[in-house]
Amino acid sequence: MALQKHFFLYFMSKGTSSPADYQTFPTLFELEPVAGKKVTVDFSAPELSSLGGLTLVREYEKSSSSIIERIESCIKDPRWEPMVIHSQTEMLRQRIYQIMAGFEDADDCDRLCGDGILKMCAGRSASDEMDLASQPTMTRLENRLSRKELFDIGEAFIDDFIASYNSEPDSIIIDADDTNADTYGAQQLTLFNAYYGEYCYMPLLLFVGRSGKLILPILIYSDCYCDRGRMEQMISELKNGLKADRMSCNKFTANQFRLYLHCAAYVILHSFQADMLAGTELECSTITTMREKLLLSAVSIDEKKTCIRIRFSQKAPMLPEMVSVLTRLRHLPPS
Repeated sequence: MALQKHFFLYFMSKGTSSPADYQTFPTLFELEPVAGKKVTVDFSAPELSSLGGLTLVREYEKSSSSIIERIESCIKDPRWEPMVIHSQTEMLRQRIYQIMAGFEDADDCDRLCGDGILKMCAGRSASDEMDLASQPTMTRLENRLSRKELFDIGEAFIDDFIASYNSEPDSIIIDADDTNADTYGAQQLTLFNAYYGEYCYMPLLLFVGRSGKLILPILIYSDCYCDRGRMEQMISELKNGLKADRMSCNKFTANQFRLYLHCAAYVILHSFQADMLAGTELECSTITTMREKLLLSAVSIDEKKTCIRIRFSQKAPMLPEMVSVLTRLRHLPPS
């Protein structure tokens, strides 16, 4: 009963205009002693985030990638500007960085909208009192794109791919592979696939055969199956590492847009790994390993009037890799 009372007081204080004074609450939990010492748990830590490694990707992306800006430029914003709280660029950045961190659903926006590192990745101050976009706001964005806008985003992927080369390559081997994206509801235009024995879409993915660069993702409603090319690993990265086969929307156009968002996350992380992690333990790692070992690194956030200080632990397992990335980031051109 006492424990329930403590939680009641805590959540009631969160609903008031003044922040909860954690110092006035007794310890919420007591755990088994360790080395003869009492162990207690409460929720009074200062500003922390488990997404610290995303700051490294953000710094790289702002200087070396324009895929998010290219996508945003293709989308019209029908909202009345004086009432807009979350810009389209902010929402795209929020959604794509959530996908990088392993939170693939729009529902995850409600859990992460107050995270300081995610706010910074979206272009906000870590201490901004206003949360990022909620799930309903994000879902409205996903569901209002037209076919013309989706076509333009496809062209934006191709433009970004071309811009990724400093000089014209002698040749490019394009590997085109499809893969199943199972559906579990009344998704528009989904068909039964006899090969997989499931209702699904069949996204067609165009990669560069040697480097693994993604050229273009296209959502297809089809019951065909093509033998796999050499890009099985890249498809696995999209499906297993970034959950790009999560087709949760009812509308076909919304699911195509979701596929674009997941593939934008792939484009950024693929380039980040190639440019920033070469020569390190994570040079050839999967996206899942990169996320678990680097991106999901705990940090404290100390924001002052004129600066924001992000602190990783001196005992961070990937400390040498972090130092290597930060050193390389210093030599990138300013955004």
